[in-house]
Amino acid sequence: MADASAPGTVPAARQEALHELDAVIERAECTRTRYLVHVEELAAAGADTSAAAAMLRQAEDRLVRLRESRAVLVTGELARSGDQDG
Repeated sequence: MADASAPGTVPAARQEALHELDAVIERAECTRTRYLVHVEELAAAGADTSAAAAMLRQAEDRLVRLRESRAVLVTGELARSGDQDG
């Protein structure tokens, strides 16, 4: 069954996935912010920040991957509809 959406629009299932992914991204941003604050607090106290900084890097890396996934969801549909035109 072909998708009835117009070229360049996002189908309902993809739109729902985007909404869910946006919520995950928002939570990941909050996690990154918590780690950032923790690293800053440790640094201000003169404590070792290496473990907290490693966790911050992991949180930042996860956020990058989530944003890349979101871009694929958005642009993947546009690229696919463009392939069908030619």
